[in-house]
Amino acid sequence: MPGGSRSGIRWAEEERILVLDFYLRRGCLRAGDPRVAELCRVLNRLFHTGRPGRGRGEATVVMKLQNYAWLDPDAAGGLSNFASGDERVWDRYAPDEAALDAAVAKIMQGRTPPWRRPG
Repeated sequence: MPGGSRSGIRWAEEERILVLDFYLRRGCLRAGDPRVAELCRVLNRLFHTGRPGRGRGEATVVMKLQNYAWLDPDAAGGLSNFASGDERVWDRYAPDEAALDAAVAKIMQGRTPPWRRPG
Protein backbone atom coordinates (compact mmCIF):
# COMPACT_ATOMS: atom_id res chain seq x y z
CA MET A 1 0.00 0.00 0.00
CA PRO A 2 1.68 3.25 -1.08
CA GLY A 3 2.49 5.53 1.84
CA GLY A 4 1.06 3.04 4.31
CA SER A 5 2.25 0.00 6.15
CA ARG A 6 1.43 -3.66 6.44
CA SER A 7 -0.66 -2.87 9.50
CA GLY A 8 -2.75 -0.52 7.39
CA ILE A 9 -1.74 2.54 9.41
CA ARG A 10 -0.57 5.35 7.18
CA TRP A 11 2.58 7.15 8.26
CA ALA A 12 1.91 10.74 9.32
CA GLU A 13 4.49 13.28 8.22
CA GLU A 14 5.26 13.99 11.87
CA GLU A 15 6.09 10.31 12.44
CA ARG A 16 8.38 10.35 9.40
CA ILE A 17 10.14 13.44 10.78
CA LEU A 18 10.77 11.82 14.17
CA VAL A 19 12.08 8.64 12.55
CA LEU A 20 14.34 10.71 10.28
CA ASP A 21 15.66 12.60 13.30
CA PHE A 22 16.33 9.28 15.04
CA TYR A 23 18.05 7.91 11.92
CA LEU A 24 20.33 10.95 11.56
CA ARG A 25 21.33 10.76 15.25
CA ARG A 26 21.44 7.00 15.87
CA GLY A 27 21.67 5.38 12.46
CA CYS A 28 19.87 2.34 11.24
CA LEU A 29 19.46 0.03 14.23
CA ARG A 30 17.86 -3.40 14.41
CA ALA A 31 14.67 -4.58 16.03
CA GLY A 32 15.40 -5.65 19.59
CA ASP A 33 17.60 -2.62 20.25
CA PRO A 34 16.19 -0.80 23.30
CA ARG A 35 16.59 2.53 21.49
CA VAL A 36 14.28 1.33 18.71
CA ALA A 37 11.79 0.14 21.32
CA GLU A 38 11.87 3.61 22.90
CA LEU A 39 11.27 5.24 19.50
CA CYS A 40 8.23 2.96 19.05
CA ARG A 41 6.90 3.96 22.47
CA VAL A 42 7.25 7.65 21.56
CA LEU A 43 5.49 7.20 18.21
CA ASN A 44 2.70 5.14 19.74
CA ARG A 45 2.18 7.56 22.63
CA LEU A 46 2.03 10.59 20.32
CA PHE A 47 0.11 9.15 17.37
CA HIS A 48 -1.61 5.87 18.25
CA THR A 49 -2.98 6.24 21.79
CA GLY A 50 -6.38 4.64 22.12
CA ARG A 51 -5.78 2.17 19.30
CA PRO A 52 -5.24 -1.12 21.17
CA GLY A 53 -3.19 -3.58 19.18
CA ARG A 54 -2.43 -0.96 16.54
CA GLY A 55 0.56 1.28 16.25
CA ARG A 56 4.19 1.06 15.32
CA GLY A 57 6.08 -2.11 16.06
CA GLU A 58 9.84 -2.41 15.96
CA ALA A 59 9.93 -4.22 12.62
CA THR A 60 7.90 -1.48 10.94
CA VAL A 61 10.04 1.27 12.42
CA VAL A 62 13.25 -0.51 11.40
CA MET A 63 11.91 -0.74 7.85
CA LYS A 64 11.36 3.04 7.87
CA LEU A 65 14.94 3.51 9.14
CA GLN A 66 16.10 1.27 6.28
CA ASN A 67 14.14 3.44 3.82
CA TYR A 68 16.07 6.48 5.04
CA ALA A 69 19.33 4.54 4.76
CA TRP A 70 18.49 3.93 1.09
CA LEU A 71 17.91 7.67 0.57
CA ASP A 72 21.12 8.58 2.43
CA PRO A 73 23.95 9.05 -0.08
CA ASP A 74 26.49 8.39 2.70
CA ALA A 75 24.99 5.03 3.73
CA ALA A 76 25.48 1.65 2.16
CA GLY A 77 22.36 -0.44 1.76
CA GLY A 78 18.87 0.15 2.99
CA LEU A 79 15.47 -0.69 1.55
CA SER A 80 14.48 0.84 -1.76
CA ASN A 81 10.72 0.50 -1.20
CA PHE A 82 10.44 3.95 0.36
CA ALA A 83 7.26 5.99 0.01
CA SER A 84 7.10 9.40 -1.64
CA GLY A 85 6.47 10.87 1.83
CA ASP A 86 9.80 9.45 3.02
CA GLU A 87 11.61 11.08 0.13
CA ARG A 88 9.79 14.38 0.67
CA VAL A 89 10.73 14.44 4.38
CA TRP A 90 14.33 13.43 3.57
CA ASP A 91 14.69 16.16 0.94
CA ARG A 92 13.20 18.82 3.22
CA TYR A 93 14.86 18.03 6.54
CA ALA A 94 18.01 15.92 6.09
CA PRO A 95 20.07 18.82 4.69
CA ASP A 96 18.61 21.45 7.07
CA GLU A 97 19.36 20.70 10.72
CA ALA A 98 17.70 23.91 11.96
CA ALA A 99 14.44 23.07 10.18
CA LEU A 100 14.57 19.51 11.52
CA ASP A 101 15.23 20.76 15.06
CA ALA A 102 12.26 23.15 14.80
CA ALA A 103 9.96 20.44 13.41
CA VAL A 104 10.96 17.97 16.14
CA ALA A 105 10.46 20.61 18.87
CA LYS A 106 6.99 21.38 17.53
CA ILE A 107 6.00 17.71 17.34
CA MET A 108 7.38 16.95 20.80
CA GLN A 109 5.85 20.16 22.22
CA GLY A 110 9.19 21.29 23.59
CA ARG A 111 10.14 17.94 25.16
CA THR A 112 13.48 16.38 24.24
CA PRO A 113 13.13 13.04 22.46
CA PRO A 114 14.95 10.20 24.27
CA TRP A 115 17.38 9.70 21.38
CA ARG A 116 18.56 13.32 21.76
CA ARG A 117 19.32 13.08 25.48
CA PRO A 118 22.98 12.76 26.47
CA GLY A 119 24.17 9.36 27.53
